[in-house]
Amino acid sequence: MNFKTFRDWIYFYFYEKPEPVFIFRDITIPIASVWTGVREWVKFFRKLSLKKGDRICIALPYDISFLFVLFASIWEGLTIFLIKDSEYTETIGEELDCKLEVANLIFKHTIVIQDFLPHFLKSTRITQLPPTPEILFFLKTSGTTKQSKWIGLSEKNVLSVLNSHSPLLTKKEKVQISSLPWSHAFGLVLDLFLGISTSSVIIRDMQNGKEIENVLSFIEEHENVFWSTVPLSIEKILDIRKEEFILKLEGGIIGGAPITSRISKILRQSKLRVGYGQTEAAPGITLGDTGKFYPFYLGKPLGCNVRINSDSELEFHGENVFVATFENFHINYYNHSRWVQTGDLCYKENEEYFFLGRKDNTFKLSNGKMFFTEDWENQMQKEISKIGEICLLEKEGKFFLFLQN
Repeated sequence: MNFKTFRDWIYFYFYEKPEPVFIFRDITIPIASVWTGVREWVKFFRKLSLKKGDRICIALPYDISFLFVLFASIWEGLTIFLIKDSEYTETIGEELDCKLEVANLIFKHTIVIQDFLPHFLKSTRITQLPPTPEILFFLKTSGTTKQSKWIGLSEKNVLSVLNSHSPLLTKKEKVQISSLPWSHAFGLVLDLFLGISTSSVIIRDMQNGKEIENVLSFIEEHENVFWSTVPLSIEKILDIRKEEFILKLEGGIIGGAPITSRISKILRQSKLRVGYGQTEAAPGITLGDTGKFYPFYLGKPLGCNVRINSDSELEFHGENVFVATFENFHINYYNHSRWVQTGDLCYKENEEYFFLGRKDNTFKLSNGKMFFTEDWENQMQKEISKIGEICLLEKEGKFFLFLQN
């Protein structure tokens, strides 16, 4: 079923629906009760006189409070900056020119939000930039040593990916383990949103996938389990020789970083799929068939058009193309009908795409983080004066640093 507005999407999947049921560490709640909490927050936002396009910063743990605030913000058409709660600072709302920020608060019951009304009335600020009703989300791109970019995605961008991916990833009575960060595009769209539209139960791993044994315990306890994650998680499972847990999974997407030869062997025996995309694509560009894994395999285009330009760089075009960026207290808008360069060098074989490397001397680690090689090389040469050459080698998914004076 295709949706043109997020209000339609929320009403269809939330209103008087018994499933999915969310399971957090200390609370279990059906989606219909989440809807009740969302409505209370909608009333709350209206008391604060928030209007469509007003910017809000959300920096909450990935629990019930996050769901209430997130979907109330979407319902009201606010422009949402999503930030990991661990990365929140007291100046972030001002830096992002947000009218309101919701952070460092945990709401296990909707009624308590009224107690915070005076606090929020005082904390709303006058923004310098005009409202941004064309933008639903500002999400950060991945990065380690360089400044991440804020990418502006419209309602149409996100819904186009949900509409294209949902039919291929739907399974009756599916139990989804959610460990990806909901503040990033992969976790928000292809984990949380897609999970709501295709699952009967969503189990949130409050360790965010960092303790792999925790995830394995969920897989062991349930049947018909789906799990989307990054290649690093698969490597961790192989490190402790628990391959049978990968084979028990009934589905999920492996994305965020290239597929290595080491993990492709076991994944070819699984019911998982490779997924490729970027924040700029909300985040879907390609998707592989079930169990089809090769080193650096990306899959086939899904929901958008893809081509390789004369420099061997992958480009995409479609309804998923981002509409804006936020940088240096300025919002840049872009033509949504353009072709977007990914910065990824690729080749095409039998209508399928394979990754060759980055155009800008960067690469992604297996956890999805971008690694800027030149910055690290310059820093190391600065710290250790006798280094003349630095070479980074890879073997079976593991990296080795070779230094020569």
